[in-house]
Amino acid sequence: MNTPRTTSKLRSGRGLDAGDAGVLGKGLREHDAHGSAAGDGGLTAPSLYAAFGSKEALFREVVLLYHQTHGIPMAKALTEGATARASIEGLLRVAATTFCQPDTPADAIGSGAMNCMPENQGVQDYLRKLRLLRQKMIRQRLKRGIAEGDVRGART
Repeated sequence: MNTPRTTSKLRSGRGLDAGDAGVLGKGLREHDAHGSAAGDGGLTAPSLYAAFGSKEALFREVVLLYHQTHGIPMAKALTEGATARASIEGLLRVAATTFCQPDTPADAIGSGAMNCMPENQGVQDYLRKLRLLRQKMIRQRLKRGIAEGDVRGART
């Protein structure tokens, strides 16, 4: 799945590296456990925003990390099934397994950005692109199934 890449870099000018991903992962886990980025692990919102340049840049990086850890297995299942039915079933099974794990963060990431305040428009647009990309992948797999004969085409 080609995810829209964020353009943010750390304030130092360098891109996100493995250490930064560790901090993001820790923040993601603490947010899920405590309802905030700080929790009791010493991370503070101002320090994270400063490190990533802005609250929006941090959010985009967290969404990207979330996609890389949870979204890629679902995309892989969608593309590797022998038939369209097997692919969709695989996607749903991976999603159900992933999101039912006790250590999987709740979907507060996506729903938290649904706030319709004008200053959140960039985040809303970013998440919309991700949703549209997932829908496009599913449509492409179904079209492939039609072409390969394992899905009947739409009736006219």
